[in-house]
Amino acid sequence: NVAVSSTHFVQARFTTAVFYGCDDDQMDRVFELLTRSPDVMGHRLLSIGIFAELLSDHLEKRVLDVKEASTGITLKFGGWWGPHGRRPDNVKKYNQWQLNEDTFQLRADDTAIQEDVNAAKTHITRILDVISESEEAEQRPISASNTSGNLSSFAYQSNCAGTERFKRRLRQLCVQYERMAGICQAQLDQMTFMRDFYMANYTAREVKAGKALAFAAMIYLPRTSVVTIMAMPIFDWKARWLDFYLHFSPQSSEDSPSANVSNPDSTTVLSGYFWIYLAVSIFVTILTVGSWMLYSFDEQVRWPVTMKD
Repeated sequence: NVAVSSTHFVQARFTTAVFYGCDDDQMDRVFELLTRSPDVMGHRLLSIGIFAELLSDHLEKRVLDVKEASTGITLKFGGWWGPHGRRPDNVKKYNQWQLNEDTFQLRADDTAIQEDVNAAKTHITRILDVISESEEAEQRPISASNTSGNLSSFAYQSNCAGTERFKRRLRQLCVQYERMAGICQAQLDQMTFMRDFYMANYTAREVKAGKALAFAAMIYLPRTSVVTIMAMPIFDWKARWLDFYLHFSPQSSEDSPSANVSNPDSTTVLSGYFWIYLAVSIFVTILTVGSWMLYSFDEQVRWPVTMKD
């Protein structure tokens, strides 16, 4: 943060100013500006012009920092901006939480810079308006007894060329501020688009995984439901045991093949109701999967009817 306090002495064409918060680079920039324009050393707009240049350099640096951060985040999105559309090896891919955190921080920085740029443009515009009003006042006819007015008019005539230079430079700074605001808005729109695109792909992958899980459940749940229903005691079905050749096996007294389990030469048998269960479960599974495919893959858009023919 830089602040300036200055006083301009009109008769002596001398300006004294104190700059607060400047680092070494900014002080070098001040000396550079004074060295490059020795003919405006005594101009009344000198301190304003220097402060405007320092503010422009500061905002330009912040815009470049945000642009570099945006480029780095874009590479982490998947390397779409890398050579041949591939992500560089030294750039790791994003996870969802880090994406939200970095995007939120970048949006906050971008918004703050836009506000500062717009505020700086407003101040420069106001300065130009004050300069124009001062010029119009100094060009009005003044009486000979108005000494201060004569001095002000003399200062205006001697600094007319310098004033035009300052006005031209301030207008250029307004154009630069508009460009900075445009860059910030473009970066903000790009980040919003990239984040939405990334989240859309992430959601699509989640939906695809959910469909696979739902398909597996549709294959498994109907069969377990049928076997659970058939095992209810309300049916009181008596088991008839069959071998693998569909021949009836002699029933034991317990109506189960447990009596022959101890005999190693006994034939492996299973309940005859197994085939009923198998047929019913396959039918229910096909019905479930078919209903899901019928309603899930119907891409026709049904608009609500709002009027009648």
